[in-house]
Amino acid sequence: MTIKFFKNVDEYQLFFSAVENNNLHVVEQVIPYLSSINRYHQKGEILCTALAVAAGNGYLEMTRLLLANKANFDAPVLQCLFSFPEGNPVIVSEDEFKEPKEGELLFRYPVISNPLMMAAEKGQKETFELLKEAGANLHQLTLNGRPIFVSVEKGNLAMLSLYLEAGIDVNEKNEEGDTLLHRAAKLSDPVITQRLLRAGANTDILNLAGQKPVHYAKTEEVKNFILYGPDYWKCPCVLL
Repeated sequence: MTIKFFKNVDEYQLFFSAVENNNLHVVEQVIPYLSSINRYHQKGEILCTALAVAAGNGYLEMTRLLLANKANFDAPVLQCLFSFPEGNPVIVSEDEFKEPKEGELLFRYPVISNPLMMAAEKGQKETFELLKEAGANLHQLTLNGRPIFVSVEKGNLAMLSLYLEAGIDVNEKNEEGDTLLHRAAKLSDPVITQRLLRAGANTDILNLAGQKPVHYAKTEEVKNFILYGPDYWKCPCVLL
């Protein structure tokens, strides 16, 4: 993919600045002059659309406005291999993400998030719900896996809860056959472990190694939650 450096990017600079500042009036005025509302801009090492910016900041009405103007709710957020300083905009056409060599593009610029994930990571429930109702993909794969697994790996309780409440299977497995509970146990995260158990996580599922989640528990607290339930607290039991 060839990144296009536009000499005349005033309308996009104004557009992205207005979105970042949650200025609905300016965005409404600028949108008719944009060739595509789904153009990407680069900030640091991140390439994303205006919708991702709005969603990540929890700007509900801005998100609604962008969606009403056909913003792509599944537009991936990409990790670039180089960084630009502030004030040097890089505008990328959405059409360049539809080339035959899309695999090469995604190899060069890994997908690390999307607008729905951006909202979920910040615990922006209303914005998350708005994007979900618009049809955003709850399972969109990223460099670090599916969003629900990313929430566990990051120990992000708010993000995990939003995806579980959206209907994601609490016993979903990754490529290694690990369930979310396997991952929480391996990470020794008692808070995430409790949340998964309260959502009905099955403690007896085996992964590809033939192991249950409890076999990976490294702390007494996590192991006791898995063995005796999420409401188990202090007792004379010790780590088995």
